[in-house]
Amino acid sequence: MKKYLFLSVAALILSALFMPVSVVAMAALVPFGMNPDDAEELASAFSSFEGESLYTGYGDDYVDFGGPNGSFADLVNAERIFVVNIKNDLITTENVILLPGYTWFSSASGNNWLKEGVIKTVDNKTLSANGSPKTITEFLAFIMRNPTTLHAMRFSSSDATQVSQQMILKELSPFKDLQSRVIDLGAYVNENTYKDKMVTVPLHNVVISSDVELSIPIMANSTCTITFFCGAVANASVTLKRKQEKAVSTINHIGLGNVRRLHSSIRIAKQNGFKALRSFEGE
Repeated sequence: MKKYLFLSVAALILSALFMPVSVVAMAALVPFGMNPDDAEELASAFSSFEGESLYTGYGDDYVDFGGPNGSFADLVNAERIFVVNIKNDLITTENVILLPGYTWFSSASGNNWLKEGVIKTVDNKTLSANGSPKTITEFLAFIMRNPTTLHAMRFSSSDATQVSQQMILKELSPFKDLQSRVIDLGAYVNENTYKDKMVTVPLHNVVISSDVELSIPIMANSTCTITFFCGAVANASVTLKRKQEKAVSTINHIGLGNVRRLHSSIRIAKQNGFKALRSFEGE
């Protein structure tokens, strides 16, 4: 009898701890004092998402947005900007692979791969490059380990023809050839602007990672500055840190002894076939 009473108490604790946050979240969306018409309009807006998850990234432990931004709603505030300067003193235009994909490693020197210092071409010619605020090696190493959204790129060159080139974004797989995407810089040039050597290219649904190759021609006898405007990052270490912070907060609030008793109750419940409690596994 005591065992079942204890399990009932444990179930009550569980229901309090794991109350669906959707109820609280929806309540928070309706400001205090909202008139009935506005409340009805808000409800109507959300009803269009029937059967869909209202996901914006807000509060997602698996995504690190950086800066003051906390969701996909405004990635321009991510404050993740990386600048690459490439100098081509050759008399020929050379293709540079900005993101080489999963065959890259820090000491690699693949032909035409972007690299801090000297970039070697297929025919043993050389270009030079450097990154800011850190080195290109650090930037590439981070991208290879942490998939990152790229919402814009800016190109500024000493040669006006640079902003009419085409950039190739290619998805990579060791199992088959995947699609490539051609991004025409010239399509984003504003003919009414006096900046004929600069263009900013907005990018949609682009994630740079070890599964992506990105390349562009760099004009002969020119210097090109490429700015990467990055946003959300899938960072495993940040995810673990956030989950640890939540766990510590929960343990401090409930008490270590109560948490251990709760875990013990869950194990006993599972052993006795309480399927309802199994849904809390991993939470």
